[in-house]
Amino acid sequence: MSAGNGTPRGLAEEEVWAGSEVEIEGSELPTFSAAAKVRVGVTIVLFISSAGGNLAVLWSVTRPQPSRLRPSPVRRLFAHLAAADLLVTFVVMPLDAIWNITVQWLAGDIACRTLMFLKLMAMYAAAFLPVVIGLDRQAAVLHPLGPRPAGRKLLGTAWGLSFLLALPQVSDLNIEKKEI
Repeated sequence: MSAGNGTPRGLAEEEVWAGSEVEIEGSELPTFSAAAKVRVGVTIVLFISSAGGNLAVLWSVTRPQPSRLRPSPVRRLFAHLAAADLLVTFVVMPLDAIWNITVQWLAGDIACRTLMFLKLMAMYAAAFLPVVIGLDRQAAVLHPLGPRPAGRKLLGTAWGLSFLLALPQVSDLNIEKKEI
């Protein structure tokens, strides 16, 4: 287990975290590296294209259709998918870009928990909603003339699961033991 000098095998006296440029015992602080600059640039390009595309889809599927009395269920599904993607666009992407620029968290515990909750919820919703669309389309193909009232229930389930699965981000994980 030990290399003979009192340190565990494979570890040096001044251990450096992989990719973080932070020495545990040294004084070197994290920096805004070239790789982080590239990540921020790519994130900005993705942010602009995602915001533009998803806002266009949301506008397209929510505007009234003069030829129909009721909106199509597919349009409702795509509106929810665009909303989930916009949540990813406006929460996850700026959060990642800011994190890469500042290299540290400056906003405090409550903001961290809230933003991590929103980030996780957005990512879960963006993953669950294509499944809901797939299930709705499967029902439409298998039962073309039958009623499909499960679309709203599936949408509620997708958003509800996204909320519930992201909820642990808000809980207090640092529970202190009280001395008696």
